Amino acid sequence: MTIDVLLKPLGTAILILGLIPGDGFASPESGEVPDFGDQVDRVLSKRSEGSEQMERWFALYAAGKIAEADRAWASALKAFEKREEIGDYLEFVNQRCWFSGGKGSVGVDPEKAYRYLLVTTERILGKEHRFVADICTFLATYEEAKKDFKAARALRLRDLRLHEKALGKDNRQVLEAHQEIGHLLVGMKEYREAEKHLLSAIDNPHCPKSTFQKAVLDYIMLLRATGRDVEARRASAKYRTFMWKSVPGAKP
Repeated sequence: MTIDVLLKPLGTAILILGLIPGDGFASPESGEVPDFGDQVDRVLSKRSEGSEQMERWFALYAAGKIAEADRAWASALKAFEKREEIGDYLEFVNQRCWFSGGKGSVGVDPEKAYRYLLVTTERILGKEHRFVADICTFLATYEEAKKDFKAARALRLRDLRLHEKALGKDNRQVLEAHQEIGHLLVGMKEYREAEKHLLSAIDNPHCPKSTFQKAVLDYIMLLRATGRDVEARRASAKYRTFMWKSVPGAKP
């Protein structure tokens, strides 16, 4: 176990207990993009029709055979619809892009690949399909890395709207979207809108534990940033017991 893994829970505990001053907020300006490396083996091990179609699509796309890639992606989408799942396969795209080049080469541009998938999926399934929302999630991380926070906000709001329309307000992905938007908006100092989204996650009894914890931290940072120190202390006390236990009714 690495030292950073050991220190993260300690840092969270210190922050929640209010033992250190300052904002402590990991703003989107950090430009960090999530690492999806631990997902690749799980995706490829499925060897389902979807993963095979995905590999075929990527090979054609990387070779610049766009017309054939379009047809392969259409076939892949049919397989994904049967499984009602696309997220893991999109993580596969991220990894394949970065490791597709030769020595010292980045390979296929992942952001361009996701933009291609967004446009193509909209054309095949329609702009209101749930899978469009999943692609928006990935694109938003690249916009945040480029510090184009307005573009990132638009993508995350679209992600939220489409997921909520398809899956309902209590769905895990919907609640994660609320937290992610709230986090982004706190970094942009758009506190009123951020508070609405963070509380949508915090106050929902179905909120996953990890999402709940992130939302609480962001909410406390928001309260401090807006000079509401008394409310921040109350929130710390109110949610302290839930930070290390499952949220009542929440999914693990």
